[in-house]
Amino acid sequence: MADSGPDERLQELLERAETYMKDVPVNTETPGSELVACPHFRIGDQVIKTMSMVARFGTAREVTFDELRVELVFPIDEEGEAFFRHG
Repeated sequence: MADSGPDERLQELLERAETYMKDVPVNTETPGSELVACPHFRIGDQVIKTMSMVARFGTAREVTFDELRVELVFPIDEEGEAFFRHG
């Protein structure tokens, strides 16, 4: 089980996500070398394809930034671009 750090709410969310993902197969034979995730979101009839990357400030000198993570999400195709621009 992963550890989210000292924030109990984050730990609860992490445990909840792990419960939801427990039956999803993981490919351990050929792990990807990409540093991004490409989640697809079903919203009504549409499937919005995105690319996501998380940045973490692990060696921050300020303790406030130690737990800060920034997630960037970008549409992959024109349909996703239109959804986010005109949604």
